[in-house]
Amino acid sequence: MKYLSAVLVCRGCNTADTLHDNNRQLSCQKCGAVYQVEDGIPNLIYDPTLKTALEKIDYDSVHGISQAGRQETYKAWEEIFGVLSIKNGKVLEIGSGTGNLTWGLMHRSNFDEVYATDLSAKYLNYIIRHFDEKKKNKTYYYACDANNLPFRER
Repeated sequence: MKYLSAVLVCRGCNTADTLHDNNRQLSCQKCGAVYQVEDGIPNLIYDPTLKTALEKIDYDSVHGISQAGRQETYKAWEEIFGVLSIKNGKVLEIGSGTGNLTWGLMHRSNFDEVYATDLSAKYLNYIIRHFDEKKKNKTYYYACDANNLPFRER
């Protein structure tokens, strides 16, 4: 499974433990909101008008993203994690894009679980197709708005 429904809240009514999961959609038993699941990624964007224009370009080429760049990005973040004494557990990446940092979180970090989010399900599918094999941890994917995250508080 590419997502965990147990960590989510309904964006329509902001209620936990009300989302019924049938692997094709998540539906809220309280307010009736329905979230489609496509290619194993739930689309939890409550406002369907939200889109990203970045999908119209070859993001990696335009921004010079490469495998060497991914390794450098993770190396920089690894230093930050060290300074903050963050070694394992769960990590939420907001705005995963095409996986510049996600790759390192999946393949180099000691995090038990990675929650990759982006407004673009297209980009999340790119990460799955290119980086999901041989990862070190459990990685879950969510199409959502960073300003309206669908995760329950502890």
